[in-house]
Amino acid sequence: MTSSTLSQFLSSSKDRYLIDLRHGKGRKWTVVMGNEAGDLDSVASAIAYAWIQSETKQIPTVPLVQTKRADLALRPENIYAFSLAELQQGTPELVCIDDMSWTGVFPSNTFALVDHNRLLPQYEADNPEAQVVAVVDHHEDEGFYTTSAKPRIVAPAGSCASHVAGLSPPRIPAELATLLLSAILIDTQGLKAGGKALQVDREAAAFLLTKTSLSSSLSSTELSRPSPESATLADNSADVEFIQNRTKELLKRKFDVSYFTTRDLLRRDYKQYHLNLPWVNSNTTINAGLSTVPVDLKLWIPRDPKGFWSATKQWMDERQLYVLGILTSFRHKNSETGVQGKHKRQMLWVVREGAEIYKASESTEDGSSVSTGEPSKVDVDQLASKLWNGLENSEVLQLKKCDFKKFGTREKDAGTSMKVRIYKQGNTDATRKATAPVMRNILEEQADSEGEMER
Repeated sequence: MTSSTLSQFLSSSKDRYLIDLRHGKGRKWTVVMGNEAGDLDSVASAIAYAWIQSETKQIPTVPLVQTKRADLALRPENIYAFSLAELQQGTPELVCIDDMSWTGVFPSNTFALVDHNRLLPQYEADNPEAQVVAVVDHHEDEGFYTTSAKPRIVAPAGSCASHVAGLSPPRIPAELATLLLSAILIDTQGLKAGGKALQVDREAAAFLLTKTSLSSSLSSTELSRPSPESATLADNSADVEFIQNRTKELLKRKFDVSYFTTRDLLRRDYKQYHLNLPWVNSNTTINAGLSTVPVDLKLWIPRDPKGFWSATKQWMDERQLYVLGILTSFRHKNSETGVQGKHKRQMLWVVREGAEIYKASESTEDGSSVSTGEPSKVDVDQLASKLWNGLENSEVLQLKKCDFKKFGTREKDAGTSMKVRIYKQGNTDATRKATAPVMRNILEEQADSEGEMER
């Protein structure tokens, strides 16, 4: 039975799924999830894909947000977009990770992935029948689920929501169109010419704009024109004025993090990676994390240097990380003219001692893993040296090492258990989507028989 509103669809799906879990029937459902960072693109894409499967194909599908309910407040831009999509205050309709309780094996075994393309280990642990039946993503392709996932779309786009919109039927709820459009606008900065937006994003936005409650004087054909023609869209167009205003409001909320603590900033936009270290031996894997933060380190650290390093260590302890990269992205506004300055990026990398080492896993074609033996101890000095050398030689990132004094702290303030470096990033177009593969390639590089590294 088709739900009349997006809110009703989500409420009904959540209620039925949780009831089935209590009765041991979780395996009749497909669980669709975005990545664990929980950004608007991930959540909107998961909601939309669940709606498509449930309402048009009658396949029981529920979106799972890999964020604790209390942490939803760390994404004010999401809260704003949810309100535009007419979800209830506090979004009780959503299934957050802590709305579920399970011990051992995850209670469902059929998954659809959006905005990432590899199932996280906790969903396949002791779950031999786990299968990924769909992948829709715009990140680097890790090559899994090539036979089981249908569809399997891993292709460039400014926003994953654009790929999901391409799977939508001609008629979708206005609230869903609004949610997907909001995700596209925030990821592409309003379809900015010369930015992240590709033709697939413009075509998706054109489709979605006609499905919202907005009246449109701009045709879909005009909106989906490729660059450079699309750069003139703002001229005398009410629709583009709407796009600009909506984008401005979303970004304003996204970057208003002045009241966040260091811990909040580290976990607000965070992704974790499970890396094999074949240069140690084939049995050693570690956790590494990347936090994207819209704050200049020169403003952030001096507020409380001791608190900054303490919170960073606590976060790494909590997440059992050997490596943490803090990736900043910001602009400074001229106090006199009000004009925004150039976009800048920095990186702060931490390698710490004492993190838990996991048994290695050999990956199968479907992304599952098999333990291969006991782990070996990681030489932290060697790990740090390998990471620093790789980062500093990266043509993708174009990093320049910085003096800690410029950031109101000293290297020794981090403590003896953490090795740290700060960099200015030359390539400001390189986001976490570009940084993660660089980190993975550096740390997963294989040593040959003479000790040299090779891929």
